[in-house]
Amino acid sequence: MSANFVDKTLIDLLLTAARKWPDGNQPWFYYWCRDGSHPVTDESADAIGRMLWSANWDATEAWAYEDGAVESPALTYRYEELPGVPDPLVVLRAISYYGYQTAGDEIEEWLLSEPSAFLDRLAHTAWQKLPGMTDVPWGFDDTHRDIFLTRS
Repeated sequence: MSANFVDKTLIDLLLTAARKWPDGNQPWFYYWCRDGSHPVTDESADAIGRMLWSANWDATEAWAYEDGAVESPALTYRYEELPGVPDPLVVLRAISYYGYQTAGDEIEEWLLSEPSAFLDRLAHTAWQKLPGMTDVPWGFDDTHRDIFLTRS
């Protein structure tokens, strides 16, 4: 598998969706990982962006610059909100792309990482925002045997 260093715009896109999609009654988006919960706020967006971009740098470029000849641009990341309303389909595609470029071959390690926790929570939020999602039943029983016929 080849992996690429992602553009800053991708990180901004992910964070813009998180910043514009607060959790329920909370004023901000949260994600959880091994060290606790993390709100995505104006104050934390730069650090979370650096974490996401640095993970991608480490997976794609760091090996080539072990001598320190080139410094990761992720170290100076500053969040810049994208204009408009986040489209859940665009966000899901961006999550997929970032994950592919960053996860690497150590899947167990990736699944326990902070970037993975952020993406998982953002994907869950995006799925809930897909058009028609709330029109589909929550839970299924025998009354839904024809669900594929009635939804197509």
